[in-house]
Amino acid sequence: MAEFIVTEAFGGPGETGEARVFEAVKAAYSGDDALGFWRYPLVTQETVREPDILIADPELGLVVIEVKSLPIGMIAGVTGYRWDLSRPYYGKMHLNPYEQARRQAHLLGKSRCVNPTCRNWGRGPLWPCR
Repeated sequence: MAEFIVTEAFGGPGETGEARVFEAVKAAYSGDDALGFWRYPLVTQETVREPDILIADPELGLVVIEVKSLPIGMIAGVTGYRWDLSRPYYGKMHLNPYEQARRQAHLLGKSRCVNPTCRNWGRGPLWPCR
């Protein structure tokens, strides 16, 4: 049975769409074995990142989903993975959600466990938690 954990309350700017995607992903996994997180902190010595949605799936492995809550009409064009916008989105005229998710997925291998009840807490690998 899937378990989905919200690590912080929804309600910030732009999170309405993210909450909708999180609920849809949770519903899609309802009968499966999976563990999902809303904003799971990926902590390294250099940085802390929080993917919008992180899923541990026994078949697919670790999945990072980056959500952009903007109207489709705001996307003026797409070149490769880069989205050119017709107006600023949180001060940016270009987005690259693929690259953002890729960097966050790369951090999974460098991150340290942030669960204080885990034996790996603060020093061991993010996964598996023990």
